[in-house]
Amino acid sequence: CGPGWAGRRGETQVRGRRQGEQAEDPTGLWGGRRGLVMVSDVDVLDAVLRTAAAAGCEIVRALDPTEARRSWPVASLVLLDAPSARACADSGLPRRAGVIVAVSGEPPPEAWKHAVAVGAEHVISLPEAEPWLVAALAQAVEGGGGDGAVLAVVGGRGGAGASVFAVATAV
Repeated sequence: CGPGWAGRRGETQVRGRRQGEQAEDPTGLWGGRRGLVMVSDVDVLDAVLRTAAAAGCEIVRALDPTEARRSWPVASLVLLDAPSARACADSGLPRRAGVIVAVSGEPPPEAWKHAVAVGAEHVISLPEAEPWLVAALAQAVEGGGGDGAVLAVVGGRGGAGASVFAVATAV
């Protein structure tokens, strides 16, 4: 996610680029701050675009799993609706962290089934969950703390060598 979404309903654009045009990104990773959206439900798409704008999150819209495949591994967050979740699972996209399935109203049983198939972490109901989604998108913009481990070293008494052990462990 990052500053600015330059798309309108039904168009696929990234910072003013139309579908099929290459975005300028010399690293090929967009800095890992854009979200990926693959949603066919117009009401859900409107809610997602609204919340992304509120969070200051730049998103890339894919129309099918083939388009999504390029952005799938590097997107900071992936938002799908139930039919898109099914299509992504059926196309063999790998499971990954940060996948959210969004539905309009109460999630039907099929939405849960497709969410499990694609490995989604959350199933949300829009517009009720918009505040939660804004927070999740804002977290994606800022970036997480990572997957590092924390190790606490506590000395039992002065001179036990806890400081030396902590430094040696960190190296």
